[in-house]
Amino acid sequence: MTLLVRGSRKPHDWVIPKGHIELGELPAETAQREVKEETGVVATPEGYLGEFTFTREDGESVHVGWYLMRFKRSVAADEDREIRWCTFPAARALMRFEDMREILEVAEQQAARSK
Repeated sequence: MTLLVRGSRKPHDWVIPKGHIELGELPAETAQREVKEETGVVATPEGYLGEFTFTREDGESVHVGWYLMRFKRSVAADEDREIRWCTFPAARALMRFEDMREILEVAEQQAARSK
């Protein structure tokens, strides 16, 4: 299973939780914090999935690193965003961009190996 969140910007597509690294924070720490803030899920990184760079519609260039994470527990989210647990194939079907579908494929393969 994987966790998706509604994007904070229009058109509010389903996306994989992500965010900006804060000063002094390691990328894996950012992943943990952002997942908790956006979804209310406490999770721990278990493997690095890869990275890619994309350009937003407003012209901002964004570099993202992705982690496979293991669910620990649910807490109150800091943001009021819709979340959705779904299978990896269902998540890929909801993704607007091919690079996100590819990351989900890698995540599914890593998750299967770590069982």
